[in-house]
Amino acid sequence: SDVCSSDLAGASTAESFSISVLPVNDLPVRTSAPAAPLVITSKQLEFKGGNAQSPSYDPIPMGLATLSYGVGGGAQEATTQQLVFTVTHVPLPDPQNSNRILGRITLADGTTDVVAGQVLTLEQLRGLLFHTDADALSLSAAKRMDTLRFSVRDQGDTKAGPELTLEEIVPIYVSGNAAAAQAMNVLAAMLGDNPSPEVVESYRKYIT
Repeated sequence: SDVCSSDLAGASTAESFSISVLPVNDLPVRTSAPAAPLVITSKQLEFKGGNAQSPSYDPIPMGLATLSYGVGGGAQEATTQQLVFTVTHVPLPDPQNSNRILGRITLADGTTDVVAGQVLTLEQLRGLLFHTDADALSLSAAKRMDTLRFSVRDQGDTKAGPELTLEEIVPIYVSGNAAAAQAMNVLAAMLGDNPSPEVVESYRKYIT
């Protein structure tokens, strides 16, 4: 910009200076509706093999098929950044009995286990399946609740700022009956969109 100043005697001085507007890195954003909690009733558990003592159930989609994300910010981020999707938590074995677990999560192929720390593409994330363990219905109600958690991280920029991470959480509950599932759906509504792990854990004691 150019600035010209003059005094009462008519003398003037012209100066020029520049203004630089630096970009600011924005947090990644979910551009779709959030994933709903996965609430599984006994009626949804399709028996596919095994026996009454050790049944095998068909996998159930995690319900992430419509998830979409953006880098946030303006066009400069959309053209220069890519998002990285990292699994940060999957259901874990019972601390008192490592052979007992709510279930496992796999890729859409139904055989490749997903583990914490694993980086996925968005398409892989959308296709995740939950395999209910044969002993899941024998677990106490509190232990039939767990979560899938994953992070969505951008790449940051040397000028715009460091990388930023959006944390996502999908509650998982395996119910023994429809009434308990309905109660869990009410609880999920109370938890709201994308509750923190600490909030989910604080409600576990009320599930009996």
